Amino acid sequence: MPILKSTFFVLFFTCFLGWSQQPLSKKEELDFLKQVKQTSEHTETLKGQFLQTKQLSFLEKSIESSGNFYYQTPNLVKWEYKEPYLYGVIFKDGSLLINDNGKKQDVDLASNKLFEKLSDLIVNSMNGKMLTDTDFSTSFFTENGEVMAILIPEQKQLAEFFKAIELHFNSVTFLVVQVKLIEKSGDFTLIKLQNLQQNPSLDASVFTH
Repeated sequence: MPILKSTFFVLFFTCFLGWSQQPLSKKEELDFLKQVKQTSEHTETLKGQFLQTKQLSFLEKSIESSGNFYYQTPNLVKWEYKEPYLYGVIFKDGSLLINDNGKKQDVDLASNKLFEKLSDLIVNSMNGKMLTDTDFSTSFFTENGEVMAILIPEQKQLAEFFKAIELHFNSVTFLVVQVKLIEKSGDFTLIKLQNLQQNPSLDASVFTH
């Protein structure tokens, strides 16, 4: 799969700690997790736009792409790339459905444990369950008015690919607004979610291959 089209797998990483970052106290951490859980319980659907930036050490310029994002509980996720190419990815019913500008492909996630885990990570980053996933060691900070969770993979297979995962949450809505995936090499993928709508009506056709 070409570099541009494979970068979404690295959805979502070491974090560069700045002076503006402050660690959450234990009480603040528990309060934050409670708020995220409550938000998740009241979120049936999400939709918005995303801007993805891929930084590769061997390229002078980063690779940028953008499109639309959709989520429906419990485990439907769609990334619809619009620029610089047309490319759709749907995680649905244990399958990865790919639409490459009209060329369609179905991948059984059960046959590829890494893709299956990545699917879980994508869904769990949306519903907040990733924050308590025992496959990660997690630290919490505040940064620029947002809450940031830094997750270090402890599960061997994930650690072979990712050095860290960084999730940013809006401090008012407690929804994920930014995901950064940092690879072992230091290359990373940064995804910013924009214009998020909570509980919009989504037609079933959105998740049709």
